[in-house]
Amino acid sequence: YGKVQEAMRSLLKIVVVDQTEKKSRRLLASLLSTEEGIQEIQRQLPVGEKSSSAYGFLAMVAKDHSAIPASIQMLEFSLGGNPLNVGYLLNLMHVIELQGKYQDALDCCMSFLKIHGALVRVKGGGFSSADLLAAMTGSGAGSSVSNADEVGLAVEWVPGSGEYERPKGD
Repeated sequence: YGKVQEAMRSLLKIVVVDQTEKKSRRLLASLLSTEEGIQEIQRQLPVGEKSSSAYGFLAMVAKDHSAIPASIQMLEFSLGGNPLNVGYLLNLMHVIELQGKYQDALDCCMSFLKIHGALVRVKGGGFSSADLLAAMTGSGAGSSVSNADEVGLAVEWVPGSGEYERPKGD
């Protein structure tokens, strides 16, 4: 009914108070899919460090209701407040992939790696994000990696350890 400010305020309250309320989530995703909705959420929740996790939550609400462009914007706002959060980056890459824009998803990753070259390092050694970027672009000692078989270092998740390690027998 053209009452975007009131609708946004009400929907945000409902979604926070009752995490299982599906109709409000759907309506919120729909509102976030409009230009007025994006402007209003930024007025009510300024982009920054304190709002980063809230925008991450809103991104998942939007994604769950197929509002993929809104989800992308919410994740970009999340990264605006917390640019070192690899989880937001990974979710952003996934929602970009949902649109079938695989090169854009890789470009997003490479942009993050360029900015945060020394950020990611596996505990006790391993490789940094700069090493990964060099492997992706072919700017390191070897040529660009086109498939996992060329990496030469397979990794697997070790449950409960919080880090990666070489699989046994390699």
